[in-house]
Amino acid sequence: MVTFGNSAPIPQVPAQVGPFSEGGRGLWLVRELSTAWGWWQEGQGRTVWFDLEP
Repeated sequence: MVTFGNSAPIPQVPAQVGPFSEGGRGLWLVRELSTAWGWWQEGQGRTVWFDLEP
């Protein structure tokens, strides 16, 4: 399991981005490459977790 956190005040959901956008693909990549993922509120920020197959 991998976890990472930030203090962003917005929900952790994959963004809808265009093909030429330079950012906003982090959670999309997590969703596409992981076997399971989720997030939880932690103080002022959020922590995202995900599992990867070997």
